[in-house]
Order: sequence, then structure tokens, then C-alpha cells
Amino acid sequence: MIWSDHGPGPDTARHAYGSELFGAVVQGQWRDGERSLLSLVPLSPDPSWTSLSALENLVCTGTEDVEDDLSSEPWWLQALCRVSISHARVAQKSYGNEKRFFCPPPCVVICGNGWNLRRQQLLAQGSSLEAASLTGTLGVEGGRGSPDPLLLSHDEEAGMTFACAKSLYISDTDRRKAFQLALTLQHAGGQPIGTFLGSPIRVISKPSKKKQGARHGELAVVSGSHVALFSRLRSQTVSTRFLLATPPIFTGSARRWASLLLHVVSDQHSRDGELSTMEGVVRYGATIQLVCTLTGLALPPLVVRRVERGTASLQCTEPVSQLHKVALQVSGKDLYLGLVGHSVIFAQATPCPRDASCQILSDSSSWTIIGTETTDISFYQSLGPPTPLASPIPTAVSLQLSSVGDVARLEILGDGLDTGLCICFGDISMETVFRTPNSLICTVPDVSAFSSDDLQTGPLRVPLSLSRPHDSLTFPTHFTITFSPENPPPTLTPRLNQALPVRNMSACPRVAGGKWTGSRKTTDAWLSALHEEFSKSRFNLS
Repeated sequence: MIWSDHGPGPDTARHAYGSELFGAVVQGQWRDGERSLLSLVPLSPDPSWTSLSALENLVCTGTEDVEDDLSSEPWWLQALCRVSISHARVAQKSYGNEKRFFCPPPCVVICGNGWNLRRQQLLAQGSSLEAASLTGTLGVEGGRGSPDPLLLSHDEEAGMTFACAKSLYISDTDRRKAFQLALTLQHAGGQPIGTFLGSPIRVISKPSKKKQGARHGELAVVSGSHVALFSRLRSQTVSTRFLLATPPIFTGSARRWASLLLHVVSDQHSRDGELSTMEGVVRYGATIQLVCTLTGLALPPLVVRRVERGTASLQCTEPVSQLHKVALQVSGKDLYLGLVGHSVIFAQATPCPRDASCQILSDSSSWTIIGTETTDISFYQSLGPPTPLASPIPTAVSLQLSSVGDVARLEILGDGLDTGLCICFGDISMETVFRTPNSLICTVPDVSAFSSDDLQTGPLRVPLSLSRPHDSLTFPTHFTITFSPENPPPTLTPRLNQALPVRNMSACPRVAGGKWTGSRKTTDAWLSALHEEFSKSRFNLS
């Protein structure tokens, strides 16, 4: 996989990162001779969405040289229910009677027209408007404390329902080193919807003040990851304000926060005037750029500085770690990003009379940085009345393509997979073999299974989904398969067991494959190989 190492400049940040969020930004190709048989097109590192238009772009946007067959909105988009759980990557443990509430507070976003359809179905069955409304709780999965009831508020302009849990904490009696948040949704009338789990959260006792060695390297902030920033005056919890993007400006909020994509950028501009991004651990003194993953709004490039006792160190080059206090300096100037009330400003720093390598900051210029994670779940029901979702919710994390002769095999690697799931290529459901709770396997359908009209204008891109026939529920994935109308030479076949990993848990790649045409002999050979493989694993196929 080839990842882009170029980022946008200050003047084009919003446009460029907006295209990264909802379009194909980079493309790595697997070539055999002059013909491209397989290409990998990663999308945004953060699959966050809060409006139907975002999902339309996510599903319909392809590379410039591929005409998308999904230019018209698929019917299932109108029936899609979406849930997003956002939270910090680490949480401080509480001790005794002290309660260290999770900061930033975990947030839940519910959107999609499918929720309106479910409500209309319940109303048609005789439920009242109040009974058909949504209610939910968010708590620590497996924890002793009671979950927080969610006060769901609907934003008509954004087309979403939002809630946050501000009183969650992890007790010192809980010995786990990591845990997950559990979101339980139901209708107010008592009809259950399901339980959704967030990403793992690591438990720490306090922010690390030492250099990050190999043992604690996972606590370091990495370029290309997502972070949140909050300001807290004189360590008072009630004064906490989070950095939030409300286009066209950034503001401070006591309740909501923005997940920011952080990239280390080069101090030197490229020939086209853009900044080049760099990978690796973020160190103090590096120039970074922060972009809101939801709106695409970007801050100018800023230099990250270590804050100690109200001063910013100009010489510190240690790695930036979770929950460190940092300052964000305008390069070449004594101005620092600050927050006064709900207004984001640039505050002037003063030289430190005792140490020329430090600058004295105002309280408003000190920020706490913490990594964030977002878990997205989407599903729709094609037939029948609303059905509760059986937990766990199946998710696809990565794909593996392999072949025997001209027949391609697709393996989906993920979580929560079970024997009742089928892999679907668009509307075509394939016979699926359950291997483990983390693996499903099927053959890739021949391109002739799709309408010939779809291939007349160019390659056909087909979305992948996981279907559960017994309750008519379908769970879309963030992957697509692209079928080319051109027949590849018979001698050109993909490499065996070529893995297609995602960049991280919040990455959304799309996979494109060539046309697969196989004979009966080749199919039998593939099935024989599959029988042999599963026999070794004590599985039987018939």
C-alpha cells in the first residue's frame, strides 16, 4: 500500500482535507505487467459522519479515472441506521472516594433516515409518539457502576441526535487494564434495539512525566492519529472547555468536542506550495497541523511545546504523550493558541527572565492533549417490523484476497462474526463459510452475475456488506470490490494470500479487483483446496 506523504497548505487545508474525508485520496496499485489487477484506495482515517450527505460521498465517491456506478442513491441509504461512539483512548483510574470522570466525555451520535422509518413503523402498529422515541444508556461494559442515562437532543440542521455522558469513571476496584463502553438503545415503549460496544480504552493511573520508552510507547501521540484538546483553568473541572470546530471558526464548548486529525508537517513547502506530512511519534518542537475530521476545518501549522509550571519550553524534544499539557505556537512568533470563554484567540507570550529557553504563558494558552477513537456502526432492515439487534454487532476490519487458478476467494476479517452471516456483493448474496468469530470466507462472484448495462460506461464498483437472512438485517462495510469490463489475460492472476490491512481502526479502505472468470475445473480445484484447509481446522464442507 502506498500512502500519500503530502498534506495541504494553510490556504487549501479545508478543501484538501475535505476531499480526504469523503473521497479517494491516495491509490496504491498491484501490477502484473502493464495491467492493474488490484488497487487499494484508502478513504478518510476517520469514518465519522453525521449527515446523510456525508454518507452519500463516502459511498459514491471514487477515483477520478473510475466512473462510479452508484451515482444514483441506493435504496438502502434511505433505510440506514447509524450509530457513532467517540471517546478518549485512555482513562485515568479513580481512587477511593475521588471520581475522575472521563475527559473528554464519551459522545454518541445517532443519525440516518432508518431511525425515522423504524419510528413510523411503530406508530403504524399503534405506539404513541413518546413510546416510539429513542432512549439509551452509556456505561462501562462489565463495570460495577450503573450506566449513565443519555439525554438525547436532536439537531434538525445537522440531521442527527447527540448525547454525551459526563459522569462516567473507572473505579480502583476494577483491575482491568482496558475496558469498553457499552451503549444500549431502546424505544421508550420498551422495544429493545441493541447494545453497541466502543473501542478498547486503556486505563492509566496518571499522565506520564517521563520519557516514553519501549514499555510505554503506546501512550505516545502519533502523526496521523486523532486527538482532542481541552483547556482547564486552575485545574477546576467546571472551567473545562473543549476545542470545537463550528465553521467557519473554532470555538470552545463545555459539552461537545472535536476529533482532530493530527499530522506532523515539514517546515519546508513543496514545489506546489503544500506542506509534506511525516509519520512517526510526535515530538515537542515539531510543526503540526490539526484538522477537524467532521467539518474539514483546519488550524494553521503550529509548533507544539511542552508546558511546565506555566512556561513553554522551546528546547524540549521529548515525545508528546497522552494527557500532557501542551502549548501551540505560531511558527516564528511569540503567539500561542488560546481559549478565553468560548472564543479561540492567539495570546502573546513573554520571555522568561530566569531561563531564555522558556516563555511565560497565560492560563488560556495551556491545553491538554489526548488521543481519541470513534466506533461507527451502520445497519438497515429490508423486510418486516423493527427487529432487536443481536450482540455483538458484526464489523469488517480488513480483507484478504487469494486465488486458485482463475477463481478468487475473499476472506473478511473482523469482530462479532457468526454462522448466520452471508457476504453480499451489492444485492448478490454469496454462500459463506464461517471459519472463526473473526473470519468469513466466500468466492468472488463472476462479473456476469451483474447487469451488463452497469459495465458499459466503465468499471463497476460494488459495495460489500454482511447480511443476516433470519432477521433481514444488513450491516454495510467500508469496503467495495471493483469489477473491470476488460478481461485480464488468463496468465495474470493475483498473488496468493495478499492481505489488505487497514491503516488503523478508524481507517476506511476500499478494495478494487479485476474481473474473475473461472471454469468448472478451476472451481473444483478451488473447492478441493478449501476442503483440505478446513479439514485441517476440523471444519467440514458439503
